[in-house]
Amino acid sequence: MNVLTLIGAAVSCREFCDLLFDDPARAAALLGFTLSRQEFELLKEAFTSKARKEMCDHLESLRMMLCKKSPCPFAPYLPGHEQACAAD
Repeated sequence: MNVLTLIGAAVSCREFCDLLFDDPARAAALLGFTLSRQEFELLKEAFTSKARKEMCDHLESLRMMLCKKSPCPFAPYLPGHEQACAAD
């Protein structure tokens, strides 16, 4: 379920999507949970640098359908984080 929460956060926030590619463990920690080894390996396998642009672009399309205005009401609140979700 943690992976689904991370992907949901990536849908609602481009900055979080980028963070998920850069550092999945940190992205999980910002949402308050720790990844299991299996979850971490799954994210590393799915969120490769090769897939980054395509995946975040697809999530952008979904974000536009779900979030009618910016910032998205479903975006994670990341207080004090330099990549906090802001208006797109």
